[in-house]
Amino acid sequence: MTVKPGKQERSQASARRIAEGLKRMGLPEPYDSERQWIQAAGVSASFFTNLRGSAAKPPSDPSVGNLRRMLEVAGSSLPEFFLEEAKGRVMRPPTRQAIEAAIADALEELPARGRERRVEYLAATVERLLGLPKSRRASRPTAGPRAAGARAAAAPPRRATRKA
Repeated sequence: MTVKPGKQERSQASARRIAEGLKRMGLPEPYDSERQWIQAAGVSASFFTNLRGSAAKPPSDPSVGNLRRMLEVAGSSLPEFFLEEAKGRVMRPPTRQAIEAAIADALEELPARGRERRVEYLAATVERLLGLPKSRRASRPTAGPRAAGARAAAAPPRRATRKA
């Protein structure tokens, strides 16, 4: 099996970040040692040794399952553990109240004329509310009865079919 350049270094760096995160988290309260924690989670006794590495062996990432078991026994979870690392890349969906407030604000500034202008304005407002990257404008209508009518008008005429 060939290893991509840098893959091993990224894996080792990832293992170090996980080890640091567990160190910051500290030993879970009901356990007096890492060994007790490992036994309670039911993972290999070499969990921390593999994670930290040694003079003879570089650090290695734990399996997701083993890390999940360790965190669950500690009263945590994978999403909670990786929350800081994920900031800026993961977002929580807005609440219904936030959506209603945004729509109420948007309605006050809604253009008075032009269906397309209103649709574009509301789409931009939803994009901004959800933190989505700005999209380019649609070149033609993509939804609704007008779009269906436009597609039907552009289609070739239908021919009559014969019944047998």
